Amino acid sequence: MNRREFIAGSAIAAAGVVSGVSALAQGTLSWRGAPGNRGMAGGPGGARRSPIRKAISLGMISEGSSVMDKFNLAKECGIDGLEVNCPTTDENLKELIAARDATQVQIAGIMFGGNWSQNLTDYDPEKRKVAAEAITRALEQANELGAPHVLVVPGVVNAGMNYEDAWKNSIQELVKLAPVAEKNRVKIGVENVWNNFLLSPVEMAYYLDLVNSSWVGCLFDIGNIVNSGWPEHWIRTLNRRLVNLHIKGFDRKLADSKGKWAGFGVKMQDEGDFDWKPIAKALVEINYRGWLIAEVGGGDKAVVQDVSDRLGKMVELVRAETTPSA
Repeated sequence: MNRREFIAGSAIAAAGVVSGVSALAQGTLSWRGAPGNRGMAGGPGGARRSPIRKAISLGMISEGSSVMDKFNLAKECGIDGLEVNCPTTDENLKELIAARDATQVQIAGIMFGGNWSQNLTDYDPEKRKVAAEAITRALEQANELGAPHVLVVPGVVNAGMNYEDAWKNSIQELVKLAPVAEKNRVKIGVENVWNNFLLSPVEMAYYLDLVNSSWVGCLFDIGNIVNSGWPEHWIRTLNRRLVNLHIKGFDRKLADSKGKWAGFGVKMQDEGDFDWKPIAKALVEINYRGWLIAEVGGGDKAVVQDVSDRLGKMVELVRAETTPSA
């Protein structure tokens, strides 16, 4: 690309950003798919809308010697679903399906295992291809498991990766992956993580609108945003682009004094800067129907039960916001 082509391309891109931000401000920017979260119904346009349900990561459960043991423990603690890592082996896939069917504990989502080592922003097209192939396999396995989404980190911005290049590369790859997600009836959930990329709700919404598929949305992590913003703002802006929710606590003072990762060393809802009431209100406003997936430190049955009880209180607060006052 010569200098003239670069300048022309940059001008077009800039015009697109300005028009997109203007459209967002006016509420006219469109996103294909019906309003509201449809992940629990197997994808956009599903005939059934399920209530908000509680989930945790399978890896949080330390007790039990088999996949079946862990599913049974989750059920005993009142957990409705488990998030699992994929792509995985065929043998493990069979174990997960058997445990799901025996316990009726659903697969709440898929955590794509190569999110950092294999990503969609890499300058090397072959490495982006490897990442896309792995995500494709995760989408296929999610379909077999009946999972509503595959969590994807869109890429990483750092000194060696230009922000604009990361934007362009990841959007191009997601546009190609969207038909794969649709074919498998599984959403791609782009997560907000500490990757120096997609740093505001308006930017995330515009980014997803450029991908322009109701099968690509945001897997919103509430705890990840507390250090730099307010979850309820993100929820209202993302609205129908929201795929599912990750939840964990965060304490700004702890992060300031001991390093930002230390901020996660609190229990969700009752400690730190985790104010669930305005979040519950925002979820009601956008008519959210999906999973509340805890992503916190795990342990034995007592720990899992405690997490389940905390999630239960959050669900009840959402119901309270839904019920009209007398």
